[in-house]
Amino acid sequence: MPTDALRDAFSDVDLEARLSRYLAASSYAQERVAFPQLDVARPAGRELSPAEVSLHLAELELQFGHEERQVRGRLEGFESGYGSEESGLRAMKVRAELLRAQLADGPRIARHVHVALQEDPKSLDALRALGVVALEREATGDAAAHSVRGLLSRKDLRPTELSIVARVMVAAGRPGTGLRYAKRAVELDPAHYRSRLALGEALLELGEVDAARRSLRRAANLNGHGQPARAREIYELVERLEKAERKAP
Repeated sequence: MPTDALRDAFSDVDLEARLSRYLAASSYAQERVAFPQLDVARPAGRELSPAEVSLHLAELELQFGHEERQVRGRLEGFESGYGSEESGLRAMKVRAELLRAQLADGPRIARHVHVALQEDPKSLDALRALGVVALEREATGDAAAHSVRGLLSRKDLRPTELSIVARVMVAAGRPGTGLRYAKRAVELDPAHYRSRLALGEALLELGEVDAARRSLRRAANLNGHGQPARAREIYELVERLEKAERKAP
């Protein structure tokens, strides 16, 4: 199973903003050199543990395209560095498992995601990953819908999660429901790539070919960095759109 979609889903999360709150410039100035794009600030009142540093850096290195060998080394540092009384250990273990999922292939991806959910069944990151895995496995029907049940129980869904729910619902054979979630995602952020993609997919499934074309064109324009995984997704949907046009009377 390819990892591109899972990594891309996590790239939607603003790790730079989240992690810059934790890395302390004075203690870890050498790490700031490796990530000059971060505005690093010291966390109020405490230093980071070695385990926290390793985990934060692993997330950053994966997002910024460092070698997987380097990311795995950071994860090993996390595993050997945390203590049983570590503050926030459960949340850190969830993040570590999701990093492993992004580095894995085949059935191991889902296995790491399920371990993360065992650590914290309410983790938004893990629930999001579960929906992506269902899409990657091309789940359909009730199996697909079941994968986002945890997400649908949340009240804090962002465009990233709403677009995953939308695409899963289309795969589950419920394009009308998918369209509703895709529209909510676009309303929250009209410039969100995955929301536009989900909207185009739902519209295409409902036979709204012209509207689907407009949404896919907007998604293509939002793929500003030319990410290959995103280009493939758009290409596949455009192929479906062209087939639908050929079938139209």
